[in-house]
Amino acid sequence: MNTSDATLSWVADDPTIISTSCTLNGVDDPSCASPESLTGLADGDYTFVVTVANGSSHTSADSTSWTVDTTAPQLSLGALPDPGAVVNHGSESPAVTQDDLNKGPVTAR
Repeated sequence: MNTSDATLSWVADDPTIISTSCTLNGVDDPSCASPESLTGLADGDYTFVVTVANGSSHTSADSTSWTVDTTAPQLSLGALPDPGAVVNHGSESPAVTQDDLNKGPVTAR
């Protein structure tokens, strides 16, 4: 995901549940209530685990994992031909950008 915030929600519809615990990347999350709002997450991989227990000490857990990536991809273009230049790419398909078109006609052969 390309945002540093996440909201997670869950439903434990067993009336015998007496406790719920959560971890984020193995670290206890004391707030642990649905929905859980996580803000300001750094880029990286995350795993959120919810565990519920009933009065008989039986537990059940479920988890979700995701990656935060807020870094924009890098792009660099090589030198572009002068306006009106004839470009011979042989068997390659030429790539023409809107910037090229704004400079004037570009002929590809």
